[in-house]
Amino acid sequence: MNAEIEATKKDVLYWMLEFIEDDDEPPYSKSDVEECGAILSSFIEAVERSDEKADFQWVKSKVKELVLVLNDFNEKHDHTIIETDQRESICDLISQVIVNAGHQVAEDITEEWREW
Repeated sequence: MNAEIEATKKDVLYWMLEFIEDDDEPPYSKSDVEECGAILSSFIEAVERSDEKADFQWVKSKVKELVLVLNDFNEKHDHTIIETDQRESICDLISQVIVNAGHQVAEDITEEWREW
């Protein structure tokens, strides 16, 4: 995995975990954060390892799949697990994956499907 992408993913998860530690009754658990990490890793690996990553439409379809999964994941947690900071970091991570696949990102590609 690209070091910059890995660092961004770790940042997303770090702040989710930090929130748990700072809250007496957190709305989600460490295992929920680990599940989010697995979702992100699955997306990253799917794009990085695919022979189809040169096709922007294919990459965009993978982004859509990720966003829809994250929508469901966040809804399952009453829209509490992906906060503003995490949303921005996840969007940065997605952009990094797209750039790493050889494409340019001019705008927020997630906006069309994102509910978080």
